[in-house]
Amino acid sequence: MAPHAESPPNELTFELPPLEKSDRVTEHPYSSILKAELQPKVKPRAPLRTIWPYLEIEEHPIDRVTPLRVVVVGAGISGITAGILLPQKVPGIDLKIYEKTSDIGGTWNTNIYPGVKCDIPADVYQSTFAPSLDWSTPYAGGAEIKAYWKSIVAEYDVEKYITFNSLINQAIWSHEKAKWLVYVDIDGVSHIDEADFLVTATGHFAQPLLPNYPGIEEYTGHLRHSSNWDPNFDPTGKKLALIGNGASGLQVLPQLQKVVGHLDHYARNPTWIAGSFGGEDSDGLLAKERPPQSRNAREYHEYRKEFEGQFWNRFSGMIKDGEKNIALKESFKKLMARRLDGIQTKDGIHREVDAIICSTGADISFSTAFPIIANGVDLQTAWRTGGNSGFPDSYLSIAAPGFPNMFIVLGPNSTGQAGTLPHAVETQITYIAKVLRKVSTQGIKTIAPTQAATNDFRAYCESFFPRTVMSEQCSSWYNGGIVGGRVHGVWPGSGTHVSIARREVRWEDFEYTYHNKSGNRFAYFGNGFSRKDEIAAENPDADVDFTPYLKKEAVEHKVDLRAHHELWFEV
Repeated sequence: MAPHAESPPNELTFELPPLEKSDRVTEHPYSSILKAELQPKVKPRAPLRTIWPYLEIEEHPIDRVTPLRVVVVGAGISGITAGILLPQKVPGIDLKIYEKTSDIGGTWNTNIYPGVKCDIPADVYQSTFAPSLDWSTPYAGGAEIKAYWKSIVAEYDVEKYITFNSLINQAIWSHEKAKWLVYVDIDGVSHIDEADFLVTATGHFAQPLLPNYPGIEEYTGHLRHSSNWDPNFDPTGKKLALIGNGASGLQVLPQLQKVVGHLDHYARNPTWIAGSFGGEDSDGLLAKERPPQSRNAREYHEYRKEFEGQFWNRFSGMIKDGEKNIALKESFKKLMARRLDGIQTKDGIHREVDAIICSTGADISFSTAFPIIANGVDLQTAWRTGGNSGFPDSYLSIAAPGFPNMFIVLGPNSTGQAGTLPHAVETQITYIAKVLRKVSTQGIKTIAPTQAATNDFRAYCESFFPRTVMSEQCSSWYNGGIVGGRVHGVWPGSGTHVSIARREVRWEDFEYTYHNKSGNRFAYFGNGFSRKDEIAAENPDADVDFTPYLKKEAVEHKVDLRAHHELWFEV
C-alpha cells in the first residue's frame, strides 16, 4: 500500500492488482482479511505535536560529556582513593582535593605520638588494587602506613589534584549558579571555589577533643591531645599526666613510661582488652613476623584472600544471643579476667605535672567537619544534638535530602560491621563515580536523595540495630558516646550487606533538575548522533571502533556473558 501520487497528504488510496481467474470467489471478491484492511479509504492522521512548548533539539551528540568541577575535602585514605579512582571512572572530571595540613595521610599524618599503630593488620589495611608485600610487621606503625599511602599517591600521580594547607571554612549552595561556593583559606589567603559537586572525605576521627574539665584553660604547662602531638616536645625526665585509656592512651602509655621521670595515668573506667570479633587469630595479635607467603608475589593473592576473608566472616557475632555472640562473650570473659588496665582517682589530691597528654578521643557525632549550608539548613548543626534532626540523618550514609550535588565518604552508618575500611572507601568512591557519570552525560543540573527515601533508610536502621549488641546500655563511638544512644557509627548489616546495597545506584530514590530550559529529561539525546557517528561523518577514513562488543574470545565461545554489554566504558 502506498500513497497516491496526486492525493493530498492526509489521504491514502489503494491500487489492487486484478484477481487471477483462479483466485476469484463468487460470493466475495476479496478475502475478509483484505476487506477489513481496506476500510476506510481515508484514515485520520495523528497530530505531529502534542507537547507545548515543544522541545528544541540540542545540537550535540548523545554521549557529549559536560565537565564537572568536583571538590573533595581531605587527603587521607578517602581523598587519596578519590584522587585515584575518580579520574579513571569519570571522563572529563575537573578534580580538586583540599587538604588542611601540609601533607597527605589524614590520621596517619596528624597522629605522630610515640607508639602510634593501626589495630588492623597491615595486609588488610591497604588498597585492594595496589598492595604492598613489604610491611615490616603484622601491625604497622603510623609512619610506615603513611609512607605506603605516600607511595600510592606518587604511583598514581594524585598530588597534582591536591592543594595543601587549605582550611575549609564553609560551603554554601547557590541556587542561582547550581554550584557549591567553597570558602577556603589557602596558606592564610581566603578564596572561593565554585564546584558542581562537593565530596567530604574528612574521616571518622579527624577532630580530636580535649576534655572539658574545670580549670583546664588555666593550666600553663604543656597541654596537648595525643592526636596533636608536638614533635618538638621531649618528655624525658618530666612529670607527666596521661588522661585516657582508649586505643591512643594504651599505645602512648608504655612509650612514655620508658623515658619520663614520673607518670600519672588517669582513667574514668577500666579498659578491657579482648581479642578479635572473628577476624584474625588471637595468636596473630602478638606475632612479630608476617608469614612467608605474605612476601611472596606468587602466593600473596591467595594469602590475602584467605586472611582478609576472616574480617568479613564476623558479622554474626554482633547479633544478640546468637550462637557466635554467646561463644565470643565467654571467650572474652576468660581473656579479660587476666587483664585490667587503668587507674581512677576520687581523692581530690592535687598532683603537679610538667605536661598533660590527653588521649580523650575525637568528635564522634558524625556530623560534618565544617558548615555545609543549603536551603537554609546547616548540615553540621542539624546533625548535632539540638539540631533540626539532632542526629546524622543520611541517605544510605552517603548523601542528605535537601543538599544537592553533595556526597560523604565514611559518613554516618557508612561501614559494615565486618569487612575492611579500604574496600568500603573504594566502593563508596565508585558509587559517587556512577552518579557523576550520569550527571555529566545526561544533562542533569542537580541530584539529591528524596526525603521519603531517607526516611525509609532511617526506619530500617531503627528496626535493625535493636537486634544487635550495639544497642545495649554502653557508650562508644558507634552511638556518639551516649549510653544506649542511637547507633550511627556503622552500617545496619554486614560488610557484604552494604556492598550489595550500594553496588547499584537506586536512581528512583533521587530527585533531579536539568540544564535544558524545558526541563526535558531526554534533551541530552541531542541531535541523534553519537561522537563516533560525528567522527565517521567528518572523516570516513577515521579509525572508529563501532563494534567494541565483538571479542576475540567469542570465536571460541568463551565470552564472559556476565559482563557482556554491561561495561560503561565500552560503547
